[in-house]
Amino acid sequence: MSATNRLQYVAPENEHQHLEKIHALFENYNRGAIAWEKVDVKIQATFCRLAGIKDRRVGMPISAFSELEVMKLLRTIKQVQQITTEFSHLTLSDFK
Repeated sequence: MSATNRLQYVAPENEHQHLEKIHALFENYNRGAIAWEKVDVKIQATFCRLAGIKDRRVGMPISAFSELEVMKLLRTIKQVQQITTEFSHLTLSDFK
């Protein structure tokens, strides 16, 4: 199995914890204190895929990313933040 296939979707063991980590990432982003290296690699992989950045960047320090990749990543984080804000009233039971 290629790395791309393996990383298409990693189901979190605990959905609530996964969402809390993403929320913490947004909070840090809003305060200008994003620490990419401290973000869980599963979440890094998710945002890299959403931003169209190659999977080989996952686990690397933010300094290894090009300026364009950083801009794509920040734009993607902002878009996901807007989506989660708009749908924050929904729970998993709403989709059952």
